[in-house]
Amino acid sequence: MFFMGLILQGLSSCSEQTRDAAMEGHVFPLQSIASLPLLGASAPNLGDKTLLINFWATWCAPCREEMPYLQRLSEQLDPDRFAVIGVSVDDDANLVREFLLQYRIRFPNYLDADKKLATDRLGLVSYPQTFIVSPDGMITRRIDKAIPEDWDLFENAIGSDSEAQSSMPLPDTNG
Repeated sequence: MFFMGLILQGLSSCSEQTRDAAMEGHVFPLQSIASLPLLGASAPNLGDKTLLINFWATWCAPCREEMPYLQRLSEQLDPDRFAVIGVSVDDDANLVREFLLQYRIRFPNYLDADKKLATDRLGLVSYPQTFIVSPDGMITRRIDKAIPEDWDLFENAIGSDSEAQSSMPLPDTNG
């Protein structure tokens, strides 16, 4: 019974743990994403865009809840300036494809089944994890939990210039 409680606690808190790796100001390993298997959509041009890169899993409830919001966000953004990218850490590509089809998720998603990028390169220990990456490849924001649907991410956090970025409020990502 104790063991089952630990499993349930781990599943219910998949967005509450984090580790100090790949933080703001670090370079994001974009070439590692391009080397992952692409599921569904065509490969985006990762250069010269602000990227929202979301690490997620089908077994993570907060991840599943935020995916429709991320899809709507990807449809609203100027594709010449922004891109939403998903990276699933599931083991089964077919399960991820089925999820993407069922929920009509059309933004590009990659599969990191062996977690070489998520765990080995970025040190992620919980999901969802979202990174905002500037056109020059720098991490400008790391969000350690599901993005609230009422948070207009790019309008409030990215803004139209770097001065606006530094002065705008961001959601509390500590829990």
